[in-house]
Amino acid sequence: MQTTELAVDGVQRPFVILRCIEPKLHHQFGLLADDVLDAIAQAPQGAAKAVSATLDRWRNLFESERGSLLGAEQLAGIMAELSVLHELVKSHGPYALSAWQGPNGNRHDFVFSDCAVEVKATTNHNNMVVTIHGGRQLAAPDQGGLYLRAFQLERTPNGISVPDKVKEVIALGVSRLDLLTVLSGANYSDADSSAYERLRFSTLSENSYLVDANFPRITADTLVPAGTIERLGNIAYSVDLGHMETANLDLSGVSMASGGQD
Repeated sequence: MQTTELAVDGVQRPFVILRCIEPKLHHQFGLLADDVLDAIAQAPQGAAKAVSATLDRWRNLFESERGSLLGAEQLAGIMAELSVLHELVKSHGPYALSAWQGPNGNRHDFVFSDCAVEVKATTNHNNMVVTIHGGRQLAAPDQGGLYLRAFQLERTPNGISVPDKVKEVIALGVSRLDLLTVLSGANYSDADSSAYERLRFSTLSENSYLVDANFPRITADTLVPAGTIERLGNIAYSVDLGHMETANLDLSGVSMASGGQD
């Protein structure tokens, strides 16, 4: 980044010059430039501060640790969560992004004032079996009930890729930078989007389930004696949802946390 002054119609005006010297990041740089221009348009009187704040947020995103490429199962999980987010944003607006807490380390993927939703995906054509990790994923939230939203996805060349779904959510008004920041918590990097474009999914089935006393699960409350779960490590188990009773989960009716829209 470089700052300078240039003459425009005989008047000296401040300019910021941004350059990308890494060819493989040209696409991301274009997105950054768009966000900088949007920030200036929204706060023209405080343009310098807006530019600085936007660059700082993108710098943090670029500096977040990148690992190896995600596999098909990981991308299927992200696709499922983005599908739920897409549904929420259509009903509640861009603020619904704040409910997506799973990538931030919360034990549940989506957290609301009156309930929580855990999202699972499988690419198995033959059954609706999902894997639960740990003893807290299906533990009841602090407020309200817990629902499990499960997706059965199929890999197909005519399906939707995760980068496609990201674009759909952004088109609904969600901040590109805010969304990519949340996705980075799931080890998804937009810099790898060209590789992920080739892996596409179609939804075979989608159902919701109420996680109550009748739902098979391993939590601190289901193990005896008390405290047993604290002495267990690397808990992982599968739940066959094929013959379980489904629940009606209307995401348009959930209550967003304080500051959102109901």
